[in-house]
Amino acid sequence: AKDRLTTKAVATTTDAIATDADGFAYIVGTASGDLDELRAAGTQDLYLTKMDSLGNVVWQRALGAADSASGAAVTVAQNGDIGVAGTVSGSFDGTSADSDMLVARYGNNGDEMFASRIRSVGEDRATSIAVADDGAILVGGRAAQGGGDAFVARLSGTGAVTQRVKLPGVGDESITAMSMTAAGRPAATTTEGAILTQNGIALV
Repeated sequence: AKDRLTTKAVATTTDAIATDADGFAYIVGTASGDLDELRAAGTQDLYLTKMDSLGNVVWQRALGAADSASGAAVTVAQNGDIGVAGTVSGSFDGTSADSDMLVARYGNNGDEMFASRIRSVGEDRATSIAVADDGAILVGGRAAQGGGDAFVARLSGTGAVTQRVKLPGVGDESITAMSMTAAGRPAATTTEGAILTQNGIALV
């Protein structure tokens, strides 16, 4: 195992971290070049690193696009799967993106289960992610449409987008944080104080 994230002079950022029940940490961020054995697909790539409690790298994975990919959030599901939210621009997985939200799911052994781009018009940005009890993934952020509205998408456990919800408001706003409550309901906050309920959106 390696005891650091990079062996070259590569500019990196760390955007978020989550831990599992066994003490492993999952770090999501960006790298502007090759990161160890990971080869950059664009000018800036999104990476996910699993580290043990001693700081050793267990595995690393990259999600890149022809232009850039950036990380925003990471979470660990009850079954140990890892969910990652980010933003990609340029060519990704055979399609072109101006700036779209990206959601990826990995097993705790590093196997990629899916990587889904949430297509839309304009430059969207992912900021948060949560996994529901039924395995569905919720990703929150900012949608370009509407002058910049807070936005939440729900994906199935296999990566299919099943619901999109925008929170219209005044001015530019975004989801700032999201998690699952003890009752199994998604809760999210925005700059305007919105709460996400199990059946939709309620403004408070």
